[in-house]
Amino acid sequence: MHKYLILLLALFSQFAFAEQTGEQRSVEEYQAIYKTKWTSLVDSLEHRTDLTFLQKMARYEQEVNKLKKQYAEERMGDYNDSEITLSVEHQCKGRPSGSTKNCGYRCVERPNEDMYTKPEWVTFSGDYMKEVINEEKACFKLEAKGNRQKQGTVTATFKYRNSFVGYKTIDDATELFDSFTKAEQ
Repeated sequence: MHKYLILLLALFSQFAFAEQTGEQRSVEEYQAIYKTKWTSLVDSLEHRTDLTFLQKMARYEQEVNKLKKQYAEERMGDYNDSEITLSVEHQCKGRPSGSTKNCGYRCVERPNEDMYTKPEWVTFSGDYMKEVINEEKACFKLEAKGNRQKQGTVTATFKYRNSFVGYKTIDDATELFDSFTKAEQ
């Protein structure tokens, strides 16, 4: 029974734990909000008799660009506030003969390539021999000697890159408003 418990703990310690904070609003929520604003804009322009067709088109472009900018700023805030914290545990039991057992590295890696971490957002606890931190991951190594049990944890927070956020929000805004015009055709 004791062997099975140790085996389960060893397997369990290899899994990473994740916590996401600053949840983003869903795309559907944004669609509902901005579809209402867009529909109101189109309706108000349709009923304007003081403007020519070309003036209406120019006004439409102006107002849609304002709505896109507003959406992009809100979405940018969502991305900038969003972060994912990952943790992984590692355990190592030495050899009874007294020789050193190298139990290797355990790492937490960024959830996608548009995220990164830095040393200020990484913490290590427990035992560890060596640590490795770069934008993609945070790792630590365990070794144990003799009949000693060692264990440690690495926790890293990952955030979206500013360059990704700027590009993604502008792209999302264009896609969102294009979907409104396609739905009307």
